[in-house]
Amino acid sequence: MTSKNTNAALMLHPAANQTHKAFEVYNFAEKIPLVIECMACYDNIFMVGTYSGQILIYEINQVLEPVFDKSIKITKKPIQQIEVVKEFNIVLVLFDYQIHVIDLEKYQLQYSITKSKNCSLFSTSVSKDKKLLRLVVACKRKIQFYYLSNQINSKFMELISDLELNDVPRTLEITSENLVIFSLKKDFFYYELPSTSAGLGTSSELPAQKLNSGSRSIDPLCYKLHNDNFLIAFDENKSVLFDAKGAPILSYPIEWSGCPSFICNIGFYLIAIIPNTNTVEILTMEPSSTSVQLIEFNKESSSTISSSLGSSFTSKIVDFGLGGLGSAAASAPEKLKILKSNKKSVCYVANQSSVWCLSPVNINDQINSAILLKNFDLGLALMSAQSLFNQVTINEIQEDKHLLVQPFYSLSFLQQKMDENLSRKLRNMHALSLFVQKKFVDSFQLFQKMKTDPSHLIAFFPGLLPDGYRARLNLDDYYQSFEPKELEDGVAGLIDYLQFKRNEFLKTDDLALSLEPLIDGRPVIRKKISLLEIIDTTLLKCYLISKESLVQFFLRRDPNFLHLEESERLLNQHNKTNELIILYEKKEAHEKALNLLLTESSKSNSSLSGLKHLVNYMKKIGTKNLALVFKYGKSVIETDYHWGLKIFIGGNFDKLDNLLEEKARQKDENVKETRSLLADSDMVGDTLLSTFLKIDLSESKNKKKNQDSLNLDLSTLIDDDDEFLKDLNHAEVVAFLDEQIEPRELSAYLVKVYLQYCVYVWKDREARINNKLVDIYQAFVDHNYALPGQSVDAEKPKSYKQVLKFLLNYTNNYEPLSTLAKLDLDKYPEERAIVLGKMGHHKDALSIYVNILNDTQKAEAYCEYIYSQSYIAGSKDVFYELLQLYLNSDYEEIRIDASIRLLNMHSKEIGTVKTLELLPAQLMKCKNLSQFFENMLDRIVRTKHDTQIRNRLMVALQLQVHENKIMCQDKKFVVTHEQICHECNKRMGRSAMVRYPNGVLIHYGCLKNSETILKTSNT
Repeated sequence: MTSKNTNAALMLHPAANQTHKAFEVYNFAEKIPLVIECMACYDNIFMVGTYSGQILIYEINQVLEPVFDKSIKITKKPIQQIEVVKEFNIVLVLFDYQIHVIDLEKYQLQYSITKSKNCSLFSTSVSKDKKLLRLVVACKRKIQFYYLSNQINSKFMELISDLELNDVPRTLEITSENLVIFSLKKDFFYYELPSTSAGLGTSSELPAQKLNSGSRSIDPLCYKLHNDNFLIAFDENKSVLFDAKGAPILSYPIEWSGCPSFICNIGFYLIAIIPNTNTVEILTMEPSSTSVQLIEFNKESSSTISSSLGSSFTSKIVDFGLGGLGSAAASAPEKLKILKSNKKSVCYVANQSSVWCLSPVNINDQINSAILLKNFDLGLALMSAQSLFNQVTINEIQEDKHLLVQPFYSLSFLQQKMDENLSRKLRNMHALSLFVQKKFVDSFQLFQKMKTDPSHLIAFFPGLLPDGYRARLNLDDYYQSFEPKELEDGVAGLIDYLQFKRNEFLKTDDLALSLEPLIDGRPVIRKKISLLEIIDTTLLKCYLISKESLVQFFLRRDPNFLHLEESERLLNQHNKTNELIILYEKKEAHEKALNLLLTESSKSNSSLSGLKHLVNYMKKIGTKNLALVFKYGKSVIETDYHWGLKIFIGGNFDKLDNLLEEKARQKDENVKETRSLLADSDMVGDTLLSTFLKIDLSESKNKKKNQDSLNLDLSTLIDDDDEFLKDLNHAEVVAFLDEQIEPRELSAYLVKVYLQYCVYVWKDREARINNKLVDIYQAFVDHNYALPGQSVDAEKPKSYKQVLKFLLNYTNNYEPLSTLAKLDLDKYPEERAIVLGKMGHHKDALSIYVNILNDTQKAEAYCEYIYSQSYIAGSKDVFYELLQLYLNSDYEEIRIDASIRLLNMHSKEIGTVKTLELLPAQLMKCKNLSQFFENMLDRIVRTKHDTQIRNRLMVALQLQVHENKIMCQDKKFVVTHEQICHECNKRMGRSAMVRYPNGVLIHYGCLKNSETILKTSNT
């Protein structure tokens, strides 16, 4: 052991002959010529009950000198028990096995409680409002209950009926919470008094509430303390403390040096007589049961009372006419038998002939003694309990210059007044003494309750604080050396402490941060952010020492206050590459993280090998750090363009091209099927409506009818984890892929795939994004781009052209005018027709189908769809416009056959009058128009017939309504003043009323409550 630790050990363990002195002993009355049986005291008055039936009354002055006041002779029988009730100005005296009431001022017998005969013991309790006194009396095998009010001339009255028991109570107490505790044989029971004074039936059985089992080797002991708690002895040297409601207060028993016979308390001190050794033991209850002083009583105790007292007190006897003065025993035993305190700061202990007074030593001296003995628990308890000892003035604390202790434990730093500063320093002493003893858990638990600067505690562990800051704290005299196991335990305790303080400081305002030094004169941290930075960085060091598996979890916590450079150095020192990436992410040092990931990606033996980790990191930071993503993304694309795309696109993007090409092929197949049906039949109905054109124009301007007729199933392309990628700035990403990636073929491919995701997956409605996708598709049709390393496919432009038509039909978000300007009529006629249709230029679109594509089936299918969408402008004239195109066509075959088919199938949509005006004379003579005229005449006749039927139905309905009106007006009823409401039985008067078909009249206001009448009426 080093000299430093040796000094610490000497400092923490006082010499064997040093003991704490809590109470001074004064010889109060010695060799009284009477046998003492009982005692009572209050304020500065002390009473002694004797075997000869006399009560001796003393008054104690300020210097604890007794002044004999008087002697009262009330009986020849021994005084068994005395109890003073100052609140009611009475003294209860038990003698001759009966309770008597004496006036406290005149010491005159007032009356006796007759029913209390055969009483062996009693107990009292004053209510909290001091208006009621409760008395419980043990009389043979029963307990009696009385009460006394604070009214003038009131007497004890029976509270409730007696409680029958199966044995004689050995002990009896009552608390302010109406809880009665008593013992039978070796067991303790409690009984709760009712809150009212209502009488209860007599119980012949034991109460069911068993409190505790006492010791089998000693008599049952139960003592009520002045704070209304009570102690029960359940073993020869152990007692349990209960509150006034019967609940245990402490989690541990109070242990004595022997078997106690009498117990009382002054402040937080418990005082008991240990009869086997004829001593009085004094101990504290919290934080643990600790004996602080043993006082031994012997025959050589010097008297402080005048020797003439024995002969002079008889002249002051107040005669009650109950007998003369009894004689004292020839030789009184020396064993202590009685212990009483005055509820403030004085305790009396007596044997059969002598009385001693125990008075607390000056509290400042006690605190000094506790510090010198290193009993800091006691020192703190004394400071917090000054008022309990009735001491207000605080004297100067003197320094013991001869005490050989380290500077931290000297008393030179103590203030002259006992204040919060002294209390803080005592707590620091206590906690640090435990730390020196390597009791880290207990030490840090105490530090958690204090405002000590955590950096001062961190400094006790080597290597946790920077050397410069550690030197500034100047704590070299107090540093300890640790064995490996001690260091492990200390670091574990430090982690718990720092975690607790971290959570505490997070809830504290920066202005409210007020730390205290562990040792006076040392600097403390004033800024909250600096303190949290030290705590988090220290915690990282501790985890790296003892709990490496928790380092990643710790680094991911929010908020994170780690010092970046120091943490980076530590993680590099421990080869924690993954953890270093987490640190960079939390501290937003993204460029450092990307550099490290890019370097590690090329190392085959690294846990971060490959591009996956780099890509995933760029995905996380992309929304706010696009410039960095573009900078490092270019390297990824040059290495592997598939991984490069995954930076900006989630899910399986490889399937999207195939899905779009398949959809485009399905549309062309539907068109071919439609043509085949038209070729097989002259009848063109709704079933022949071109699926292709339905899809082409499914995007309507009316949102209520906007449906995704393409039915693209993109669920397999969407990755929920990458959903946030749709919030990227798509225009910037497209510009990056288009302008910074080489060669052009690769750039065009990347832009195409990304734009497809924007439009089809993320539903981007921005016009320039949709326009750009149209341009890319057109570029692929024109240039037939192939990826580097792949051969050129001559059939690929056809596929791209189908996908382009699919896009033009799929969305309305591109700009039609600019798109139309880019589509050459010779190369993209059908695409132009789709765009013209989107713009509402139906005649121009039909002109392309009829005059350029020579595809009348597509033209008529186009008309059918547009006509069915009534919200499209000009939808009702589209067939008429198509007929005009047919008749103005240069092709004779189209003019005749197509016009006839159109007239036969869609005469209703074109309109009869318009059609007749438009048809040329040579076409009017054509026999093939017979179907057109037949349909027209049939439609006119059917319309006329329907109109006639509707008119007749309206006339019949009018007659029926008129008939019902006549029937209702045919009935007459008279309401007189004598008629009453069938619901409320009041006169109808002139109020609004309701008449049921059965003639019942009720007020209109009573209508809601008349359901029964209504049902009867309906029946």
